[in-house]
Amino acid sequence: MDNSGEHSPTANAREAESGERRGTLTVLLVGLVLAVGAGPLACWISSIASPRFGKIIAAFDYGFEHLGVVLVVAWVVRVAIENASQRAFLNVVDSKVREQIKQSIDRFHRESLAPLDVTIKKLDDEFGFRIRKPGLLDKESLEVLKGMVLSPKLIRPEYDLYLTLEPLSEARGMPGGLIKVGSREEYYVRNITNEVQEYHVEAWIDTMFEPPGISQIDRCDFTRFVWGPEDLRTENDLRPFDLMKMRREGEIKRDHGAVWLKHVLQGGIPAGATYYVEIEASQVMRVTDIFVWNITGLTQRFRVRVGFAGGYTAADFHVDARELHHIGHDAFRDTFKDDSGVLSWSVNQVLLPYQGVEIWWAPRERAQEIDPREAPPQVVPG
Repeated sequence: MDNSGEHSPTANAREAESGERRGTLTVLLVGLVLAVGAGPLACWISSIASPRFGKIIAAFDYGFEHLGVVLVVAWVVRVAIENASQRAFLNVVDSKVREQIKQSIDRFHRESLAPLDVTIKKLDDEFGFRIRKPGLLDKESLEVLKGMVLSPKLIRPEYDLYLTLEPLSEARGMPGGLIKVGSREEYYVRNITNEVQEYHVEAWIDTMFEPPGISQIDRCDFTRFVWGPEDLRTENDLRPFDLMKMRREGEIKRDHGAVWLKHVLQGGIPAGATYYVEIEASQVMRVTDIFVWNITGLTQRFRVRVGFAGGYTAADFHVDARELHHIGHDAFRDTFKDDSGVLSWSVNQVLLPYQGVEIWWAPRERAQEIDPREAPPQVVPG
């Protein structure tokens, strides 16, 4: 049997403290008995003892009574001294504890809170949240900034734009200096929330240079619209929309010098899902012109390509592109590729809403004479 703890210092201290308390209490009880009981006891002894012992009995009565009073007073004084000592001790302990707590708080602030405060400020600067400071932007503007940039619900991981320059199919009777420009936009849109999100597809092409009497095949219009889940991106799974039906239902219409396509994805985009969208259109533009394309949603990567058809080749046109983006012109030009007559540029950085690209072209023989700023831009949002 292990009895090592029976006589430990802690146990001995507890026993000593208990003994002291018992001794103190005994002194109090004896004092009370002597102080209170000495008189009655002396009277009883006097009644049975001989009168000659009267003085002795009176002396004992006086002595025991005062001894009891002395013991009671001594007990009171001891208790008072002990309490005073305890209070003094506690004051000393409290002072030391308070000092220790203060030192711990200072150390915690110095070693933990201060570095954390610096880190928070760095994050604040890195993510641009300084714009939230009172007085910089109104509440409505901050909500727009939050919804489109700081905390969007949808993003586009990839966006591809493909332009095709070709002659008008029927040029007889048409004004000179016009060409047909086909456009195809393909992109993915991802729901980065935990809830289904409604998504609106919206695009438009202008009809500024569409001449009267133009043939149906060359008319400015949308020619294909497809969307569906990312993992079902095949011709068998992605069925093109009935564009005639969309025109009847007002989802494609001509208005204010443009053809508009507006469609709400039925059922929305499920939480965490990625959908594929493809839109094709054609429009009449000038043989020397500028095509401006900007993207309305936050996009991670963007590529634009320019090809030729109907007898046109890259040798017939001088084509250049300018970034509407913070990447910088030199970095953007470094992405240029000529893949068998298909020209391309790309932006492999995040594109903020309404950033994009500007494409301009001119016939080779006039390319050196053309300043793209002289031609009014044809703006087409993505």
